[in-house]
Amino acid sequence: MAADSQETLEVPIVIAGEQRFPDSDEIAKAEQDKRRIRARQAQNPDSHGTRTTMAGTIAVDRRNCHRGPLRDNLGWDINAMDELPKYMKTWFQALLEVYDRMAKELATIGRSSTVSYAKNAMKDAVKTYHEESKWLLDYQSKGLAPTMEEYTKIAFDSTTYPMLTMASFIGMGEIATEQDFDWLIGKPQMLQAACLTLRFMANIATHQFERQRQHIPSAVECMILENGVSEEEACRELNKQVEDAWSDLNAAFFDPQSPPMPLPLRVLNFARVVEQLYKAGDDGFTDSINTKRYLVSLLVDPVQII
Repeated sequence: MAADSQETLEVPIVIAGEQRFPDSDEIAKAEQDKRRIRARQAQNPDSHGTRTTMAGTIAVDRRNCHRGPLRDNLGWDINAMDELPKYMKTWFQALLEVYDRMAKELATIGRSSTVSYAKNAMKDAVKTYHEESKWLLDYQSKGLAPTMEEYTKIAFDSTTYPMLTMASFIGMGEIATEQDFDWLIGKPQMLQAACLTLRFMANIATHQFERQRQHIPSAVECMILENGVSEEEACRELNKQVEDAWSDLNAAFFDPQSPPMPLPLRVLNFARVVEQLYKAGDDGFTDSINTKRYLVSLLVDPVQII
C-alpha cells in the first residue's frame, strides 16, 4: 500500500487552476471514495441495470427488459417513452436529443442522412443489452451460462465499439463514404478484434469483483463452465486470443479492401484505449488513479514537442 501511495504522489493534479502534487490527505480521501463506491455497488446490484455510453445514455432495466423501446421491434419514437418507467424517461429523451442535435449539425454540411447509421448502431447496442438481461435471469435462476460462441456473438457488440466507431465515422465528414459505412456494418475482422480486446481484457480484470453482485457471466466463467478448465487456464487462453486479435488489427492496414487510413485508425485507437485501461490485468476504468495520471500528462502537462 505504501508503494502505491508513493507512486501516486508523483502524479500532478489540478485544483482551482493550480497544478501540484496531491498530499497524503487527498490520496487517502481518493482511496476512501473508491472503497465507498465499490461497497455501494456491491450492496445495490440493481443500480447496475443501467449502462452509460460515450455517445449517449442507454437505459436498460433488467427488471422490465420486455417493455418499451427494448422490444425486438425496436423503434426510434419519442412516444415509446410512455411505456418506460419514470426514471428511464429522462434518459431516453436525452438520448433522442443527442441524435437530433447531431442531425441538425450535419445538415449544415449536407450529411444529415448519415445519422441513420448511428441510430441503427445504437439500436443494435440496446438489443444486445436486452439479450444480456436474459442471460442474467438464466444465470441467477438456473445457473445457465451461454457458450463461448453465444457469448462472443452478443458480448462483442455490447462493448458499444460498433456504435462508437460508427459515430466517429460520421464525425469525419466526406472522408467516410457510403461504402465505408457498409464496410463497418459488415463487422470486418478488424472491428471484431477491437471488440474482443475490450471484452476479454475487461473480463479478465473485473470478473472477480463482478461475482460479488448481480452480473452476467463473463468470458472467464463461460470458458470455465464450457471447457472444465481452471480460472487461471481460462484467463491464459483469453489473453492468447487478445494477442491474436492485435495481429488482426495490424493486418487490416495491409488489406486492400480496408477503407482509407484515417478510418481504420479510428478502430485501432479504440483498441489502444483498452490496452491502456486494462493492461497487466488492472481495472483502470473503475480504479482510475493511474488513468488520471495518463490524462493529466496528455492534456494538462503535455510534453513539449520541439
